[in-house]
Amino acid sequence: VSWQYQRGNRSLVANLAQVHGTGAAGAPSSPMERGDAPQPHPDADDIDVPEQVEDIVGLLLDGLNHRDTVVRWSAAKGLGRVSQRLPKDNADEVLQAVLSNCFDLYEADSGWH
Repeated sequence: VSWQYQRGNRSLVANLAQVHGTGAAGAPSSPMERGDAPQPHPDADDIDVPEQVEDIVGLLLDGLNHRDTVVRWSAAKGLGRVSQRLPKDNADEVLQAVLSNCFDLYEADSGWH
């Protein structure tokens, strides 16, 4: 195969470590390059989520109520991708926030259209 999609790290902490340069220099950056399958972090529930991620999730939640469809779709896609890489407890909190903010009885149509 001349081209293959490289998905990257499944862990948000590993992705942030690469961005901030805390990973080993010259080491393969993704599990595919290293030749091993992605493994869940053993202490995934004990990981502290950086404050920047919480701020971004807040902005994406606000984007779900935007009047423009493209903004709402992009925010939903972003929330899905971020939530997929968060520990289960944090992803559950994001889901609860989505359900409570977008499906409120007093919410405008843009919150669920």
